[in-house]
Amino acid sequence: MDWSRFKQVWQKFNVANLLFCYCLPIFYLFFPAWLMPAIFLRTLSFLIGCLYQLVLDHHTGQQRRRRRRHRNNGRGRSSKWLYQQVQHSSSSTSSDSDDAMDQWVLKCSICLTRRYNLCLETCRDQFCKGCFERYVEQVVQGSWGLDVTRIKCPVCLDPIRQSEWSRYVSASLVERYEQFNQPFRPFSRHCPSCRSPVIPCQSPRTKGITRQRRLEMIAEQVQSLGYPPLVIPTPFRHSTLQSLIQQLSPILRQASQQNDRSVYMRASIISKQLVALETVPETWKQAQFAHIATFAVDTCTHCGCDVCLQCGEYGHSGFTCIDNLKRKLQQTQESAEASTVQWKLDNTRGCPRCAIMICRDEGCNKVDCLYCGFQFCWSCRDPWSQRTCGFYECGKEISTQQQQSSSSSSSHYTKAELGVPDIDAIMQST
Repeated sequence: MDWSRFKQVWQKFNVANLLFCYCLPIFYLFFPAWLMPAIFLRTLSFLIGCLYQLVLDHHTGQQRRRRRRHRNNGRGRSSKWLYQQVQHSSSSTSSDSDDAMDQWVLKCSICLTRRYNLCLETCRDQFCKGCFERYVEQVVQGSWGLDVTRIKCPVCLDPIRQSEWSRYVSASLVERYEQFNQPFRPFSRHCPSCRSPVIPCQSPRTKGITRQRRLEMIAEQVQSLGYPPLVIPTPFRHSTLQSLIQQLSPILRQASQQNDRSVYMRASIISKQLVALETVPETWKQAQFAHIATFAVDTCTHCGCDVCLQCGEYGHSGFTCIDNLKRKLQQTQESAEASTVQWKLDNTRGCPRCAIMICRDEGCNKVDCLYCGFQFCWSCRDPWSQRTCGFYECGKEISTQQQQSSSSSSSHYTKAELGVPDIDAIMQST
């Protein structure tokens, strides 16, 4: 029986059954002996109706088939053959499209030529082993900065756990990644004399020096500078470090501006020990740059040469890094070295945080320092902000130019033409 007809029959009997259900309490209360016969008769009527509908559908279906057979007898075999051809072509086309789709699905998501060998657990993206290993190697080679670089999926950029991606690369590549991506990676410069690394700040994980010993060294150096003994509360907490920094910041700034080398070095030791007391990696990294900005000159432990931590040249007290390069350009006699220094002056600018020289060939004003991760505006060298700095026109420079143009126009007073009101004279009189 057709479903639509069965639905009609069921709806008709459903209304009757609903009325019958409303009558059940009356049967139960007043005529309890009639309850079971009524239910039996109602069920029997429903079954008889369904059987009658089945017989009716059977007879009407036979009549329809006879008419269709009589109608199709006059047609030739060409329509049947055409129908078979259309069905065969549609099935072959669908199978070919499915095969092509399967081939694309099984390809590597990077090269799109080879079959995939691995599937990531986090995002289910698939790659061949060669492409994925080259991708990780490229990321590791670019992670020479102080920030910890996370390996991300090249398709959806979801972070991948090291325990997962390390299964598909070589052990030497994993070792190089761990070497370049340490949570307390120190800032370093190379001595221009012996080329050995100069590391000004130590991490809190440095072995051999306890926190109590660092606090004692700070108290000793503060007392040697002529200040009263430093009182350090116990037990030591993070708030204790903040109070120490607030107490010692004026002393350190004052000592860094003096010409006495012994005072400068003692204050530098105090600043280094304060940085080493910080246990949060990101805060410790920012404390390093604060130390370098205050105490830019340090001594190489191998040859004893003074090194500028900002530009990497020899120590130049009393001169900025740009002035020191200009002075070096005047004193240099070799043409190759002079051209190199001139190129630095013309094409590079220092990062406002780590002072590393950056060359920007083209692009917008937003610059990301690969060494320290600081984002700044190339035009004004302030921290990047979309409210004040534009990608191609810096808002601060535009406001400065407008102020200069307004001041220059106000300084050059011109008398108005005859018959034209003199607005400047009217404004001055009011």
